[in-house]
Amino acid sequence: MPQISIFQKINDPHPEIDFNSVLDGMMKFRNDLDNHYAFQMMFVGQNRSYIEEMSKLVEEIKPDQIQINTPSRANNPILSPRN
Repeated sequence: MPQISIFQKINDPHPEIDFNSVLDGMMKFRNDLDNHYAFQMMFVGQNRSYIEEMSKLVEEIKPDQIQINTPSRANNPILSPRN
């Protein structure tokens, strides 16, 4: 499972919001939803090493569609074209 500290750093949630309550809420929402459920996740430098763990979370949530996003900013040395 992705480290909770990474969740806190990337999302900067209110102090009373924690990773497990967000995950529980997403799973409950999915179970209560009769319509199409699209799930988005974004990979950034801080969570790239957790791709496999994040995919396991997606398997638990069982969305109908998965949208994977990556930021692409010219000043980001990881995503900028290589010289």
